[in-house]
Amino acid sequence: MALTAHSTIGDWMNDPTGGPLIRGLFEQTGADPELLTPVLGLPLQQLVAMSQGQLPQSVVDDLVRAANNGEIPEDDASEGWAEKVTAGRFAGKTVIVTGAASGIGKATASRIAREGGRVIASDIAAEKLDALKAELPDADIVTVAGDLTKQDAIDAVLAAAGDRIDGLANVAGINDDFSPAGETPDAVWDRVIAINLTAPFKLMRAVIPVMEKAGRGAILNVSSEAGLRGNASGNAYTASKHGIIGVTKSAAFMYGPKGIRVNSVAPRRRGHRHPDAPEHVRVRLRPSRPVPAGHPDRRDRRAPGRVDHVPAVGRRRQHQRRHPRLRRRMVGAVSTAPAKPTPPPTRTAGAFRVFTARRVGRLRDPAGGISRR
Repeated sequence: MALTAHSTIGDWMNDPTGGPLIRGLFEQTGADPELLTPVLGLPLQQLVAMSQGQLPQSVVDDLVRAANNGEIPEDDASEGWAEKVTAGRFAGKTVIVTGAASGIGKATASRIAREGGRVIASDIAAEKLDALKAELPDADIVTVAGDLTKQDAIDAVLAAAGDRIDGLANVAGINDDFSPAGETPDAVWDRVIAINLTAPFKLMRAVIPVMEKAGRGAILNVSSEAGLRGNASGNAYTASKHGIIGVTKSAAFMYGPKGIRVNSVAPRRRGHRHPDAPEHVRVRLRPSRPVPAGHPDRRDRRAPGRVDHVPAVGRRRQHQRRHPRLRRRMVGAVSTAPAKPTPPPTRTAGAFRVFTARRVGRLRDPAGGISRR
């Protein structure tokens, strides 16, 4: 199969012709090809947008020609990943997106705007916010530059949103220096907690009264794989991402009955978890138990300090599997014991139902929301 701009980066890297071309390009720029590991599933064309102007379209075209004897073959856009925009999905809705100048925040703001929503795009990088607005001249994007650790910046975001706020996507965040608890400086701790935990909480506190008055709303807090385990980053970042999951659970319980849905997602890197970390940090965060060949990133290994929340039903079934005399209950045996009356549904059952999954990254509200697919 011919390599095209819509072939995945992984296909290019694994191809005997495309692989050397990609590695040669990175060697010319002095960059490490390993930086591509998290995006191997994306099409090569996607690098043009992700590079924010550093990789022009002409470079991708030259790579395609070099891989196909100087010609650009007919490109089937269905190959690889392709974004599918649903026109009008956010029509008439106002959504606040933090961290909107780059990365996940920019992609979120762009998608909502292209699907008809009014976006209040917030970030500390004013120039990048202006670039986002310039890329989508026909979209309804209001940019608010500021440091969300300051109350005046939060007030400016609320003022720009106005009287209607349908959604809040707390995406903005920073990593730490990968230091453990015994070595974390006060400055690192204070800065990471302020941006990753305190600022999202204050924004939630500010928008919830507006949503309560309307009787509806959706809040999405972006956590991380570091919010699910202890060996994904340093002490401060791990604490902040565990904290935002706790804030999400509490708010979901308190405000779910009032029509406000609060969810969290936990993105993780594909491939190597810490491509930007120094070697001594990679060694420190490496799993203590060796990982079998062919499974470089197994997530089912036991790690020190790991706690698995197994529902009571799951524990009972595990017990039944271990004891053959109890297995008959699992295959439809009729019990002679009187049936217990089913208790009426409680507030707690409905609010925490979505949190029974071990990984917050799998949370998904049946009624939809900002993260609905």
